[in-house]
Amino acid sequence: MGSTPGRLSGKFGSLYIGGVLVAELENISIEVTPEFIKTRAMGDMTDVVDPDGVTYGIKAQRFNRIANMAYFAGLAARTAYATNPLQLLVYNDDRYKAATKVFEGAVWAGPSTYAIARGEASNEEITFEPAGDPLYVGGYVPGT
Repeated sequence: MGSTPGRLSGKFGSLYIGGVLVAELENISIEVTPEFIKTRAMGDMTDVVDPDGVTYGIKAQRFNRIANMAYFAGLAARTAYATNPLQLLVYNDDRYKAATKVFEGAVWAGPSTYAIARGEASNEEITFEPAGDPLYVGGYVPGT
């Protein structure tokens, strides 16, 4: 069976920090969670639900190369001394190398894990925490 045109694979995900490619991703997840305020007027039986912002978090995993082993761990270690957040871009690249931007925004490097399993490729993962509103999330540009 051939692949369906227009369907993207997670096989070629790319992560950029400050415009520099730092990882071809093994796994990435971007969690976007709308927040709501529930109110109820005296005498009403049901809540009125109004939107009240959004939170997001990003988790990325990559296999290591000899040139930049434990890169994510280094980012996490520097966070305590950072004065500016990282500018993060995430792309899902299809097999024809046409990049589709998925996320762009300022983040802080959060917890990171570096792992070496016997007989397996070394890998690492990191969680990025938001540093303000994202600039782009899946086709949506906040504020427009």
